Amino acid sequence: MSRDSTGTEPVEAVDLEHITERVDLFRFEPASEIAEFTEFAWCAALDGGYRLNLTDGEWIDLREDNLGRWCAAVANPRDGAPPVPMPTVDLREAVRVIDALVRKYRASCVSFLTVEAGWRGQEPTEKQLDVLRRRAIPLPKGLTRGQASWMIAMLSRRRGAPLR
Repeated sequence: MSRDSTGTEPVEAVDLEHITERVDLFRFEPASEIAEFTEFAWCAALDGGYRLNLTDGEWIDLREDNLGRWCAAVANPRDGAPPVPMPTVDLREAVRVIDALVRKYRASCVSFLTVEAGWRGQEPTEKQLDVLRRRAIPLPKGLTRGQASWMIAMLSRRRGAPLR
């Protein structure tokens, strides 16, 4: 493929769907790349990588570094936060290890981290709706608590801190 005058390769039309999927606030299922090997509700981060929201503003980021290794970081760690696993080039292994650490160090939140957790289908809370309105995010008809949580997670990842 030839490069353009800026030295970058042009984007192929077939790549556009993947690019637009990564920034879609209204896509509420787990990232397809990891959904088959986790039961937790990981979300694709807007700027690459993945995020697993825990509780009280704590989350785990999983990002690929320049060497092709998947590296984890715990954001806003609370007491007894899961340790950060060693980087690995295998995405499946990285997710598996983090999921196991979450089960060990955050066992009390495992039941609501799953994609199937009952709370995800409930109506959004007023606090969630307030956060989305303040950010001028359109509220889709039939929005659920889980979907609102996902949207807020995506917004807070962009800013680097939880939205309250």
